[in-house]
Amino acid sequence: MGHATTRVSGQLSRALRDHARALVRGLPRARRGDARAVHDVRVASRRLREALPVVDAALRSSHDAHSLRRELRRLTSAFGDVRELDVAVQTLEQHALSHEWPAVLSDRVQTHIESARDHRRRRLATYLDKVDVDRLGDRLRDVGAACDRLTATALSERQLLARVRKRAREFSGAVRAVGPLYSPEVLHAARIAGKKLRYSLELLHDAAHAPVTRDLAALRAVQETLGQFHDLHVLQEHVRAVAAEAGDRSTVRALERVEGVMVGECRVLHATFLARVSSLLALGDRLGRATGITATSAAPMKMTRVGAAGASRTKWKASA
Repeated sequence: MGHATTRVSGQLSRALRDHARALVRGLPRARRGDARAVHDVRVASRRLREALPVVDAALRSSHDAHSLRRELRRLTSAFGDVRELDVAVQTLEQHALSHEWPAVLSDRVQTHIESARDHRRRRLATYLDKVDVDRLGDRLRDVGAACDRLTATALSERQLLARVRKRAREFSGAVRAVGPLYSPEVLHAARIAGKKLRYSLELLHDAAHAPVTRDLAALRAVQETLGQFHDLHVLQEHVRAVAAEAGDRSTVRALERVEGVMVGECRVLHATFLARVSSLLALGDRLGRATGITATSAAPMKMTRVGAAGASRTKWKASA
């Protein structure tokens, strides 16, 4: 077991360093409003938050991995507000183009979104002014170095598998909560649970070479469906807000028609997800019971493209 522990600790330490480097390098550009950097920093913070509990358990909380998780959670949240509006602008541009919105409507909605985004960017910049980037990087490197030294302690595939089982049970619960009634909040919860399970599986794959590539492909595919649903739903809320502020009835009616199209698309995506529930539950339940990394991975979900070109994310439906 010592050899396996050394291998896992080394790979896990490498993953920590890679994600820490991506986060620290991206923070200055994100501070300046670079949309890609905002996305990259947020993803790196999420991946670090998934790895740190495994290290924290092995270190028996002797290092500050727990407090780092709290700090990274705040960072993820702060960037989330900006990232959501960056995506809303992209979704608007692509949806307006593919559905031929009147320019006057798309301009009004874009102005509304960009105003909200500018406000959140200023709030993010204020928050980042208080973050000591160098110290954060040093703390992450210290945890990585401590992980490197874990050659005779309990860090092994077991800790990684325990994390996967926890995330898999959460995912199964979130999928079971999605019923035939249309509920954006419940679908969003399933999306987040799937993302967390995917990150934990990626960590297991990177650190212990687990054969989970098919499961990862299945989770990425469903993330496409749920991601597009979320993007459209966010844009729909902004369209509704602009309609509420509009002073003339013709503009309100035009915005209501646009919103109706998006509602229809969201309902199609909801139905697409429901068609995959049994496969997703089988995946989640199997991973929730996993006791070793050599378990056979499930076959990937087959998905077929639908929808117009230029959508912010690919639309998918289950193949027959």
